[in-house]
Amino acid sequence: MTEQKRLKLKITNTQYLEPGLSATKEFIAAGGTIGSSSSSDWCLKDRQGRLESTHCRISLIDGCFCITDVSNQTYINDAQMPIGWDKHARLNENDVISLGPYLIRVSIDNSFSDKDKDIEHMLSDSEHLDLFGEELDLIVEEKEFAIDDPLTALDALKHHLETEFTLQHPQSDAQSLINTQYQWFGHDRTIQADTDHDPTSAISLSRFKSNSNEDLKSCAVATYINKDKIMDDKTLDLLEEEMSREFSYSNNQSDVINDENHLLTGPLFRGLGVRASNGDNLAEMQMLSEEMGASLQAAVKGLIELHQQVNTSRYGVMNKNLQPIEDNPLRLGLSYDETVQVMFDNQRSVVHLSAPAAIEESLRTVKDHNEAVHIAINDALNQIIQAFSPEVLMRRFLRYRRPGQVMSESPEAWAWKMYQSYHKELTSNRQHGFEKLFWEIFDQSYDKNLREKQLEV
Repeated sequence: MTEQKRLKLKITNTQYLEPGLSATKEFIAAGGTIGSSSSSDWCLKDRQGRLESTHCRISLIDGCFCITDVSNQTYINDAQMPIGWDKHARLNENDVISLGPYLIRVSIDNSFSDKDKDIEHMLSDSEHLDLFGEELDLIVEEKEFAIDDPLTALDALKHHLETEFTLQHPQSDAQSLINTQYQWFGHDRTIQADTDHDPTSAISLSRFKSNSNEDLKSCAVATYINKDKIMDDKTLDLLEEEMSREFSYSNNQSDVINDENHLLTGPLFRGLGVRASNGDNLAEMQMLSEEMGASLQAAVKGLIELHQQVNTSRYGVMNKNLQPIEDNPLRLGLSYDETVQVMFDNQRSVVHLSAPAAIEESLRTVKDHNEAVHIAINDALNQIIQAFSPEVLMRRFLRYRRPGQVMSESPEAWAWKMYQSYHKELTSNRQHGFEKLFWEIFDQSYDKNLREKQLEV
């Protein structure tokens, strides 16, 4: 049976999750797609529209789950560069995938079927049998199992050495006249006295004189203790390395979460679409918040003055819209304080644009105004050039002649004389000259182009 793998993905910053969307998703070996399209296996959408319809793809390659970037906007583990078009990246436990505003934690689960478990159980039981089905002697295994307990192994080794020593020296079994509780067991080294083997230690225990038999016993016991201590040190090193990786990863995640959820500037930076920096300095955060408020004040005042100035100028049509009511607070002609209250007050009118929408519409109006002015100037200049073309002027001059009037001069001389008279009248006080023609064409073209742009919105 093959190993059944499951890939579990979970969104950690669920505050950005749109209503109705799932924060977790499991993928099996068949894989799937992630994107904003409803046909994706995991449908994720965001307000800014940063997620593509098919943003990335999950697949199993060579027994490992991989992610394929099909939008060139897929990031892993705080990387500054995306994975790349149609490029694969292997997913590991606790990886963090960045898709638009979402941070997704990776968890890989390796589960086995019941048949696999039965086979494993059968193989584990076969360790007690030889190849011919005969049961092996379990005495050796029982001894090895006892070694797993350090105290039991130490007692067994000590008892074994004492038994051999007693058989070789029976006279040592004579009863001592000193009470056993007052005997000194200085030759038995304790596990805590491990500074003797540390070259950087400042202190060490002095060695004691003893006979060869006692040295043999203590050496054997110490050898076992040292071996056990070395195994413990290796295990501790592995544990410390693993804990350091987990601690470093948790610190990085907490920094991101703390920046985004900062009580003072978190909402401001989320509104700006950027992350906070130096979130630990409260004074700097307060100064930054005040600076943001002053910047917003300057922007609102500038837009109010712009709309008020336009009302008294030739470009008054800039403030016109194709709506039955004026719903932009910035164009109501109010003062700054009244405008801010209308935009941000809890009791504001429900038929007024929100603050972001009002500012966005005003700035878009300025952009449309500039484009319409550019087009209108070109149209007016082209019309002036066309009005002074020889063909147009000649047709106009012929209409100045009286019926039956006979020319006493050549047509060329008559045309030149008519042009001089035309230019003299054009520059006289009775006429507005080029200004009249220019602004007539300009106003028509400007109004037409600006209304076309408003209809597009």
